[in-house]
Amino acid sequence: MDIQYATQHEKKLELTENYLAHLNRAQKERDYYNKNIVNAVVDDSLEDNYKTFTMRSFSFDANALPPTINTKLLSLKRQEELYKEIAPHVDLPFRDITCPKPEELKTS
Repeated sequence: MDIQYATQHEKKLELTENYLAHLNRAQKERDYYNKNIVNAVVDDSLEDNYKTFTMRSFSFDANALPPTINTKLLSLKRQEELYKEIAPHVDLPFRDITCPKPEELKTS
């Protein structure tokens, strides 16, 4: 009888520990949500301004252009391969943009 009581008591203790750990995690999640919801809801007015807005610690301007990326031209061999082998598989409206005629073939 004492062994059975001890086993049940250990199960109750383990269950209580698991519940308290879960409760602690739930409280941390709730606190995190409550702290960060203030950052998400800055202005509750009906007029929204989509040109400039602040999200967390950085701002975004819709009129600013992204930085340009420097590109390297394809080799003449690769240009010819694109034009001869891949261009036939590209829709006509996009063919000249995707697979333009190589420079050497244009002049001849």
